[in-house]
Amino acid sequence: MLTINYVGDRQCFEYSSNSVVYDRLLQLYSPEDFIGKTVIVGGTGLTSKDNYPTPYGMMAGMQLHANVVATLCDVSGSSGVVPPWFLLGLAGVCCLCAVLPLLRWPPWSSCLIVLGEVIILLFGGAELFAARHLVAPVSVPIIAIAFTYNALLWYEYSRACITLEKFIGVAMVKRAFHTMTRLRLGDGRLEDACAMFCDLRGFTALSEALPPDVLVTLLNEYTAMVVSVVERFHGRPIDFAGDGVFILFEEALAGRDYPLRAVQASLALRAEFAQRQHGWQAQGLPHQELGIALHTGRMVIGALGSEHFLKLGAAGDVVNVAARVQSLSSACGFDVLLTQEMYDRIHTKVPTEYCGTFPIRGRLQPVVVFGISATRQPEGLPQQ
Repeated sequence: MLTINYVGDRQCFEYSSNSVVYDRLLQLYSPEDFIGKTVIVGGTGLTSKDNYPTPYGMMAGMQLHANVVATLCDVSGSSGVVPPWFLLGLAGVCCLCAVLPLLRWPPWSSCLIVLGEVIILLFGGAELFAARHLVAPVSVPIIAIAFTYNALLWYEYSRACITLEKFIGVAMVKRAFHTMTRLRLGDGRLEDACAMFCDLRGFTALSEALPPDVLVTLLNEYTAMVVSVVERFHGRPIDFAGDGVFILFEEALAGRDYPLRAVQASLALRAEFAQRQHGWQAQGLPHQELGIALHTGRMVIGALGSEHFLKLGAAGDVVNVAARVQSLSSACGFDVLLTQEMYDRIHTKVPTEYCGTFPIRGRLQPVVVFGISATRQPEGLPQQ
């Protein structure tokens, strides 16, 4: 196999007129004109099919033959090829140089380094070929750089998604990173859903009695338990406020029986909380009680907040009522409370007890409340 040492572009050889044909060749030139020369006859036009790509652009077949003859006449021999081990080492160094900046610099620095490496490889390969007659397949390190950079982009994208999911939830991240869309304030949808509020009774007194580090440990363990349980029933945690947790159960995630799943999650949460209670008391922590309220109806679910700080939330009378009813759990003597709307959806499947009709602060219409499995006797019910 012969590696061609290309002399240069199409104009590096001496040409006669393209009108010369075989029968007029000897009429235009004398035999002395051919002494010490190699003559190649053929077409040089780029419109014919006899054209091939070269390092210097497209060349006609006769021009390729001219470069082959020049290579055979060159005392230095044909072009050499850079050893494979050198290319692999070069590719490894280039990939390493693209990754290392991320340890201290922002991601865009890696992009600049990758562009610089590609430019250096292209011009360096051309210069090596022109000056040393060495063929360096720079496509190998360039492909390695491309794969490495795309892997870096995928890693950074995945890391950003995982980090954001811990703050704004999986659903919000999917909407924020959806192709060809932009998350905007007020971008929400109106639908039926179940709002669930859960908190620890007497948390303010508990905050006063416990050291901050112990309180935070207890709070984190409690919220982790709540999230773990409700997600088993396809509930979606929306917000945390101290010991209060706001959870949504929607048809899109929990199915058409989302009110029943919300009740099942409440009962499972109560059972899990009772087991954790023994462990907390063994650690010397005071006895805790759980309060849960469920209400269902129409609400707006979407991006709430400001243009510079958004979070996935829900708004509407249903959310407000559920939060207010949750505050009645201590007075009603039930750790799980339901509104009339929830009762209508699940009373044939879950035994409930009527608690009464209670006024809600800031709301004209009172709310009918039902309880599930009372854990202690009612004390000081508000006036109807």
